[in-house]
Amino acid sequence: TVDILLCSILVSWNNEILTPIQKHGMVGSGKPAFKNLKILLDRMMLRRTKLQRANDLGLPPRTVLVHKDYFSPERPSN
Repeated sequence: TVDILLCSILVSWNNEILTPIQKHGMVGSGKPAFKNLKILLDRMMLRRTKLQRANDLGLPPRTVLVHKDYFSPERPSN
């Protein structure tokens, strides 16, 4: 059933990723756990930049204004 499958996934997650990271951090058995976590997240996440999503976001065209402001000469101190 679904409950058995979810329980199995949770046990695998705990044994292969969560527990090693909590106990060892980035060293020892925690290092491959972090690597596995990164692989898993890379496969699940879709990263798109603003340029790739420009049409989806409905942003107006980008306008760049350059202002050249100059400082006035300093007053002499008294």
